Amino acid sequence: MFRYLAVATFLVALAQGANDRLALRNRISQSLEQALQVEAQGIQNCENKCEKAFNRLAYQISAADGRRTFEFQACVRGCNQCAQDLENSAPHDNCFRTCKDYDWKSNGLVKGVIEPDKACMGGCVINTW
Repeated sequence: MFRYLAVATFLVALAQGANDRLALRNRISQSLEQALQVEAQGIQNCENKCEKAFNRLAYQISAADGRRTFEFQACVRGCNQCAQDLENSAPHDNCFRTCKDYDWKSNGLVKGVIEPDKACMGGCVINTW
């Protein structure tokens, strides 16, 4: 009788342990899934989106050390323009037209590796993801 009680107690503990392991596995799985979603989406603001496409500080052309690249700055401008356009239901080509018509040179942004209008258009596209 004692032997059956010991076996029953062991099986209950084993089942409880299996349930605990299953619950733990489910919690870990959910945490990993959430972490991967955040990693894939990233922080949803223009600076972070543009940094994935244009390194903020890479290949400085004529800017002092530590300043943002022209391409990055233009991308952020396009990304923000897109956000405004989406919020205001502007025509679909408004962001691209703004990038082409903007006076980049008078605002201190000149051609780096990529022309500012092209980097700005990249920002327009990036913000639609």
